[in-house]
Amino acid sequence: MGRLPSQKALAATLDRCENAGHGGHAPIDEVKDFLRLCRDGKVRLPEQIARHGLRLVKSKEAKRKLNDTELWLINEQVCYALLDTGEIDEATMIVKALAKRFPKVSERSFVRSSRIAKVFPPCC
Repeated sequence: MGRLPSQKALAATLDRCENAGHGGHAPIDEVKDFLRLCRDGKVRLPEQIARHGLRLVKSKEAKRKLNDTELWLINEQVCYALLDTGEIDEATMIVKALAKRFPKVSERSFVRSSRIAKVFPPCC
């Protein structure tokens, strides 16, 4: 595992995401870097992760640019952030995509979607 991100690097990346000039949307690479820094540093910024990450999760362009592992890591991270912020409908969409992508074929392949399902509110 690499070095943990500095607070300064995380703040700078978040600032670039928050103040993007592309129609209010930060470039995919900036959002990807922000989400990676949060994951690596175990930083919880659910509102910002949900806002910027959800755009990535829904973006066809982002899906083409991200490798498979990275795409599903981001889906998980955004799902947790959505649950933290109470955006249950959006989180449900991601849980369904994870369950479809990682069906219970074996215990190993099901771990990813079942881990989120365990923290999913019973009301959903």
